[in-house]
Amino acid sequence: MPPNPAAAGAGGGTHSPSATSGGTTGTFGSTRPTGVPAPGGGAVPPPAASSGAAPKPSPMAAAQAKVAAFASGTGAAAFKKITRAAVARGLSARLADPNGIDQAGSSLCGPSVFIRRIAATDPVAYVTFIIDLYQSGKGHIGDLKVEAGDDLLDYDPGTHIEPVDWIAIASVRDSGNWFFDYQDVNNEVAGITMPSALESWFRKVGYRDIVNQTNVFLTKDEDCLRKASELYGKDYWVCLFINGQMLDPEDKDHHGSHSGSTTPDHWVALTSPVDISPDKKVVKFTVYSWGQGHRPVPYTASDKLSVKDICGNFYGFVAVRH
Repeated sequence: MPPNPAAAGAGGGTHSPSATSGGTTGTFGSTRPTGVPAPGGGAVPPPAASSGAAPKPSPMAAAQAKVAAFASGTGAAAFKKITRAAVARGLSARLADPNGIDQAGSSLCGPSVFIRRIAATDPVAYVTFIIDLYQSGKGHIGDLKVEAGDDLLDYDPGTHIEPVDWIAIASVRDSGNWFFDYQDVNNEVAGITMPSALESWFRKVGYRDIVNQTNVFLTKDEDCLRKASELYGKDYWVCLFINGQMLDPEDKDHHGSHSGSTTPDHWVALTSPVDISPDKKVVKFTVYSWGQGHRPVPYTASDKLSVKDICGNFYGFVAVRH
């Protein structure tokens, strides 16, 4: 989870009834939320003419209305170095395209794949969370309660990272640290997200079907990679635990290579199935990472990656459905 391109992470591996349950539908990484269908499918029927009640706005419309009200409001901010106008502009942009959520130069890839999922599937919860954090320094999504530390509230992200992303992802990471205090974009160690922490965040916001197959010290094999792709096809949000060398083989900051790495340091999310050629010499897929919803792996067509290359930088996944 270091800066773009870099990252951080570490974790274990579980899949049990307590880490398992049912599902959000749609194609991850490409769909933008528009509304909620009626049970069993189809549009929610309008109210009877005699009731006089206005149709209930879609979740997206409700979220946009909250942003408009916030933008025209006044009052003190808990995040002292960030303007209300900057947050409102950012919220509108992220509602239009959640893939734009970007850790930028920070090591906050774990919170990014988490918040990206919330923004895409529950825009009202996403907007409410950030507005509450901005105004009071405290916010919650479901049972996940977040409180930003004083150093974080006093920090000016400047041009290092979009303010709206900083408020959400840095607060989640800062609030979850019992030892390290995350307070600026250069805090590499404090920004590291363990798989157990990512799993816990998803569980607290209501996900019950969770598959955690990760390892901090050892890379995973082709079967695990195929399992990740299989779960993606079943409408799971699949977060891959990798060494960033997989995304950028020329970047030496990741201490890896096509042939393998020694540690995981980045989280991405699958946004396509994993395509493996019959001879296993060519692997292709796309991921959400660094504000890109469909970043290709490998990044350039001329850079061929085999199953061995991919698995040498692959430390498993955390996959979730409701």
